[in-house]
Amino acid sequence: MKRAIVLMKVEPTKEEKALEELSKKDFVLEAYIVFGDYDLVAVVSYEEESKLHNLLLKEIGAIEGVLKTTTLIVAKEYTK
Repeated sequence: MKRAIVLMKVEPTKEEKALEELSKKDFVLEAYIVFGDYDLVAVVSYEEESKLHNLLLKEIGAIEGVLKTTTLIVAKEYTK
């Protein structure tokens, strides 16, 4: 299973609702409200790039309040 990190800009005051919607998605492994240039960060899993494209456009893009996403494809992973 491959992973990607999705950075999201969200309409003001919609962060909590968007986080709630994200947490319901099977492909979302972790999700956070953050401070800085982005409002939400999610770690997602996918099998192939075409499925990642689909979940970004049809699943994450459809969440109310999500204005923009930036996706980082994980090249190598280290966890404790």
